[in-house]
Amino acid sequence: MSQPHKYQSWQQWRENLLAPLDGVPCGDDLKYEESFKLLKASSSGVAEPDFKANFILASNLLEKHTKDIRIASYLALAATNEFGLEGLIHSLDLFNQLLQQYQAQIHPVKERARASVHTWFLQQQQRLLGVATAHSATMPEQWPELKRVLEQYATESVAILDADSGPLADLKHWCEQGLISQPVPVQPVATVQEPVEKHEVVTAEQPQVQQPVAATSQPTAVASKPVSTLAIAVEAPQSDSAYTEQVRKLLAYDKESQNWMRAIRLARAVRWGALALPPHDNELKTRLPAPRQAAFVPIENALAAQNFAQALEKAEALFMEGAMHFNLNLQRLAIAALEGLKLFKEAQWIDLELAAIADQYPTLLSLKYEDGSEFCSAANRERIGEHKLLSQGDGANTDDNQKIWLDKFKEAQALVDQNKLAQALQLMEGFAQDKFDFAKQKLYQARLLMRSERADLAYPMFEQLLKDIEQYRLDLWHESFALEVWRYAKQCNEAVSLEQGDEFDLRATAIKQQMLVTKVSSAIDWV
Repeated sequence: MSQPHKYQSWQQWRENLLAPLDGVPCGDDLKYEESFKLLKASSSGVAEPDFKANFILASNLLEKHTKDIRIASYLALAATNEFGLEGLIHSLDLFNQLLQQYQAQIHPVKERARASVHTWFLQQQQRLLGVATAHSATMPEQWPELKRVLEQYATESVAILDADSGPLADLKHWCEQGLISQPVPVQPVATVQEPVEKHEVVTAEQPQVQQPVAATSQPTAVASKPVSTLAIAVEAPQSDSAYTEQVRKLLAYDKESQNWMRAIRLARAVRWGALALPPHDNELKTRLPAPRQAAFVPIENALAAQNFAQALEKAEALFMEGAMHFNLNLQRLAIAALEGLKLFKEAQWIDLELAAIADQYPTLLSLKYEDGSEFCSAANRERIGEHKLLSQGDGANTDDNQKIWLDKFKEAQALVDQNKLAQALQLMEGFAQDKFDFAKQKLYQARLLMRSERADLAYPMFEQLLKDIEQYRLDLWHESFALEVWRYAKQCNEAVSLEQGDEFDLRATAIKQQMLVTKVSSAIDWV
């Protein structure tokens, strides 16, 4: 068990923070104090977080100055970052007890402000889950405790904060998985020792009569059986959840020893080895809830701070949770972390795996969450598609002119990845020898804009290309070029579309239909 900063034990920490203050039991509302503003900014991602300092500051404020559930919620985030699942359990327990003990007086007193605290917790679930998972190994005894505090939060705290809202469903689901994958072990010691004690008593009373019995019953041999049984259980998991738990232990070992290639390959073998796409409707919407943006914030913050090792650890931990293996944008963050660590071989391996998945499950790249957000962004689809397209161009295309275009396009893509978009666009100029070459130049430049996530700038270029195809009937004379334009024009319209049924969404649908009519065998994998 860990020890909280500045306190001898978690029990002392909890008792001190729950104790009423002198005079007014809940103290003053510190909403406009600098200490409160610092905690809020650091916890919301506005300022660079120092979770140890946040834990100490929030604990001090709750112990000596105020009783405030906003500060208690920021303390929960800091405790989870500092102490993993153990910190989450103790801080949520403290939150529940503070709320029950000081219901009417605890800050904030307004109903709307209290409801916003619950909303904040709802939004932070994936962040808390990811941090707790990545922090350290969890223990079987912790899951029943987490279940207890979550149930108390759902039945008692939510009723005070926002009676019309629901529980912390993401954390509850994670807890249920933990209870299954890490059940509290049943202690077989008592049942093994009973016959041993019985034999010892009989032997003491009648040592001569019981000699044969003593010879046939060997207490030491019996006592060793539970050990061998446990060893067999570790070697041969009896369920998928037990198998996954063993994989997590192997991954933790590889991460600790910095064997990233093996960890990355093992994780993807487990999660992508037998991929089953979720059901979807005609609009490619699934019933999967979109991951909260807060789940990606710690990874993005670590990348921004150039703490690439931490970013990679958090990205890999998030990949193993829930349905995050479907989120291909998460893979882009992992690749960025690997490239930051100069592990280019590992980064390229993930790129190739993504390309292979795109070949095997082309629909995956277009699937959406229940709110309409995408599993894979347009820019990410562009990157994934390049591995197949460029390799095909180098191997199959015998046109020297086309090879020049492809080689330059590879260089331009590398520049885009280095945030040198203007240089990349310039690199594609100067090779056009006729109007068709100019059209190819526009297509490559538009794709570079898509790669840099500037679909708004690529849109007018695709519109001009679509007009050129229609005017010069390029779909008859250069079918493969027309299909490629339609493919990326469809992605561009989808990227700039704000809602289903707007002009861009309708335009994307029309382009899809044109692709299918022209060459269904090629288009089917793209639509």
